[in-house]
Amino acid sequence: LAPTLSVCELAALAAPLTAARVEAVTTLTRRAREVLSHLRLGHTNAQIALALGTAERTVRNQLSSIYEKLGVGSRAEAAALWSELGLGSARA
Repeated sequence: LAPTLSVCELAALAAPLTAARVEAVTTLTRRAREVLSHLRLGHTNAQIALALGTAERTVRNQLSSIYEKLGVGSRAEAAALWSELGLGSARA
C-alpha cells in the first residue's frame, strides 16, 4: 500500500489542481464517479468491471475518457485528483 500512496502523492504534486480540473470533475457522470471511486481503492480494471457488472474493456474505455476529461495521464493521477477533491465515495 505504501508504494501506491507514494505514487499517488507524486502524481498529485505533478498535476496541480486548477479551476478547469475542478470543473471537469463536476461534469463526470455518476458511472464515471463510481469507476474513479474503485480506482482510488486500487482496484484493477477486472475488479472494477466485476463490481459494476460490466466488461473489463468497458472499464478501460471509461477510464480513457475520464483521463481525457480530467487532463491526467495515469491511474495514479486520476486517483490523486479524486482524493484531493475529497470525492472518495461513489455518491460524491
